[in-house]
Amino acid sequence: MSKDDDSEYEVGYRKPPQKNRFKKGKSGNPKGRPKKKKSLGLTILEELNRLIDVQDKKTGRIRKFTRKRLLISQLMKLATEDAEYAKILFKIIDNHIPVWE
Repeated sequence: MSKDDDSEYEVGYRKPPQKNRFKKGKSGNPKGRPKKKKSLGLTILEELNRLIDVQDKKTGRIRKFTRKRLLISQLMKLATEDAEYAKILFKIIDNHIPVWE
C-alpha cells in the first residue's frame, strides 16, 4: 500500500481501509439471518387451523371449516358407533376440558 492511496485517511481501530469498506447500497450480510425452523408441533397446528371448503350435501352450499373442526366432528360421529373411538374422545376431553359433567 502506498502513501498516495490513503494519504489523507487514517487507518486504525474501527477505521478500515477505504477498499475494505462495504460498498454503498450493499449489506454486510446479503442473505440475512437464517429463518428459524418450525417445530413439528407448530407445523401440525398450522395445518389443523387451515380452512378448507366443504360442500353441504343437502343444500349444495360451500362452507369453510378448519381441519381441526372437521376431525373433531368425524371423531364424534365415530365415537357414537364404536367404543374404541369413544375412549379416544374421552381421553381428549379429559386432557383439554377442565371440568365437564
